[in-house]
Amino acid sequence: ELISSIKKEVLKQSIKERVYEANNIATRIYNENKDTKSKEEIIKMIKDAIVDIRFNDGRGYIFIYSFDYECILLPINRANEGKSFYNFQDSNGFYLGREIVKSLQGKDEAFLTWRFPKPDNLTQKDFKKIGFNVHFKPYDWFIGSGEYVVDFEENMKKEINIKNLLLESLD
Repeated sequence: ELISSIKKEVLKQSIKERVYEANNIATRIYNENKDTKSKEEIIKMIKDAIVDIRFNDGRGYIFIYSFDYECILLPINRANEGKSFYNFQDSNGFYLGREIVKSLQGKDEAFLTWRFPKPDNLTQKDFKKIGFNVHFKPYDWFIGSGEYVVDFEENMKKEINIKNLLLESLD
């Protein structure tokens, strides 16, 4: 139980750091251009700067949505940008967009857990995912990311195995 709790905290910290990085990029672009460029130009600049960011062995990405449920940036499915996600549900019927917005009411950031199918395993629709979102105030967006718990645990096991092999080779 302690190990599971530690893994969960490491995962949450990892996601949080990535979202903070993306938020810092967006904030910098906004602050440097708000007096000289249009809102549309700044939005394009922010999206262009963030769209190709990948982490966690290529699984992780940054998404952006507005508080009125519009998809601003979804790197894994650009066709959804500009569409509403008000009625979007996870595999348990959890209204993900509504719950993210609710989790951020009165706060600047929040973690949330939901269940979702994995791109590499669409037959099993119930993988736990932990996400983190931060309020980007200039445009009333939230910037976020999430990670499948099972994938993160697999990565940790691989890292531990590699470290053990290295330590053994030193003996």
